[in-house]
Amino acid sequence: MTQVDTPALAGILEAEKALLLSFLDALSQERDHLLAGKTEHLPTLAATKTELAAALERAETERRGRWGKALLRGEIETSWREIRELGGKAARANIENGVILAALTRHVEGALRIFTGAEEPYYGPAGSHTRTAGSRPLASA
Repeated sequence: MTQVDTPALAGILEAEKALLLSFLDALSQERDHLLAGKTEHLPTLAATKTELAAALERAETERRGRWGKALLRGEIETSWREIRELGGKAARANIENGVILAALTRHVEGALRIFTGAEEPYYGPAGSHTRTAGSRPLASA
């Protein structure tokens, strides 16, 4: 079993918790902006999420490199459980934001097809991707 430097490991775990809380905050902001249609903020939030994910990966790599699968007890065990719970919340929030984004994308694509008269794609009886016949634009420039 790996010898644990409890104060050092506690510091790493606290740093991971802080990063996860920041990541959750960014996901919450992203969700709010998606639902409000404030897409101009999404690139900045995506960059923030990318930076936080990289920092989380570095913290995890350091923790695993120094302590591997050390036996976690007491306060360390509690911190580890909190990190796992926060990670689960972040994963679910990220999936939810992805679902919202996919729905918004489908909505916009549908609106564009209506305005441009583009044909709606569908799958034919043989399972091949085909297009519907004859549509015309709703408006022209």
